[in-house]
Amino acid sequence: MKKQNKNKKITAEEFDKKFDVGEDMWDFLDVSKAKVHRKIRRVNIDFPEKLEHA
Repeated sequence: MKKQNKNKKITAEEFDKKFDVGEDMWDFLDVSKAKVHRKIRRVNIDFPEKLEHA
């Protein structure tokens, strides 16, 4: 990840246009306090034996 440049500011419309054409957006993002919130859900699934060995 690139070092963040805190001086770069653009409008939401400019950000969207740059993102849509595939430009590198890291200079415009402040991820210093970003958190990942993952909700975990446990699921039990029964598979037919034929599908297991396919």
